[in-house]
Amino acid sequence: KYFHIVGQKGTRNLYALVKEGKENSTEKEEEKEKLVSEDDLLPEEKIDRTYHFYKSNMKQQILDHIMECHPSFFEQLVVNLLLEMGYGSDELSGRVLGKSHDGGIDGVIYEDKLGLSKIYIQAKRNDNSNTVGRPLLQAFVGAMQDVQKGVFITTSSFTKEAKNYAEKQQQKSLKLIDGDLLAELMIKYGIGLEKIQTYTVYKINEDFFE
Repeated sequence: KYFHIVGQKGTRNLYALVKEGKENSTEKEEEKEKLVSEDDLLPEEKIDRTYHFYKSNMKQQILDHIMECHPSFFEQLVVNLLLEMGYGSDELSGRVLGKSHDGGIDGVIYEDKLGLSKIYIQAKRNDNSNTVGRPLLQAFVGAMQDVQKGVFITTSSFTKEAKNYAEKQQQKSLKLIDGDLLAELMIKYGIGLEKIQTYTVYKINEDFFE
């Protein structure tokens, strides 16, 4: 369950309950969000709400730090991320190409030890207002030449036209990663982060007490 603040009652916040599977609900159902005060939330619901607020804040911190770093750092970061996600045969399977490669390909992942299968990477470190449009994706696909797989990563977002182009692309297998997903993956795989605490949430085992 997810909640967002919609107002206040005295000194207490009021939250709207966002139902699970909301993407499949009708507009009328979305309008019937239940207003609840913080005191009405179950302990685990409070933890979940707080965690999602914390995670959202952490994502923004990650993107802020990336924007402060040199572009070459970002290129190495995305290569390291894909390696950590399991792409490539070993930790040496990823390489930053940058300006040394004609066509502007920023990095490559060798999926097997002989380098017979490759993934090309394009990394754009943009601010939120500088979205990635279809022309940049077309240029990326053109630069891929005989390589069939590509990942385009940006710290900003993609236009609707760019997303449609990637989805309908038939010649290449193209994956888009925007800033929000990039930060999400960095949190999931622990890239650039240090774990400081872990909490376990419990519930009563009713069978045990029967």
